[in-house]
Amino acid sequence: MAKYFFDLKAPHNIPLQTTYPGLLIGSGYTHEFDFPEEDDKKEAFKIGFFFDHITGLPCIPGHSVKGVLRSAFPNHEKEKYVKEKSEFLVELLINMGIDPQQKFDAYLVSKNITNYQYDPIKFARLLGEIIFKGNEPIEIKDNSLTFESIA
Repeated sequence: MAKYFFDLKAPHNIPLQTTYPGLLIGSGYTHEFDFPEEDDKKEAFKIGFFFDHITGLPCIPGHSVKGVLRSAFPNHEKEKYVKEKSEFLVELLINMGIDPQQKFDAYLVSKNITNYQYDPIKFARLLGEIIFKGNEPIEIKDNSLTFESIA
């Protein structure tokens, strides 16, 4: 029965794998015990797990998942691996049967933006703006997209 509890019914998935040193989520969550002395409360356990209050099962908070996903995108100003991360994202989508260039072009046409040439870096940045910043493109200025908030 537990197997079906964790199955996700999603049309697409992206298989991910951690490498050394692994995935650390929630370091510093405090799990206090009812210590008899007030000074003993400083000895509270700090472990990298968060437990659901209803089921008691360990869970990964949504903001942690978002942070891990965000780290796969080249959207930081001082990002070292822009090309590599962009190509990795494009490769994941291609392996899932999704054509990134077709999605890129179709999305921009739906926003009345034409003559903006596709490349993996532009695609990854556009996707990152939409997903993580809530911005959508409004025009091309100096061969770059300008964005405004979707909300």
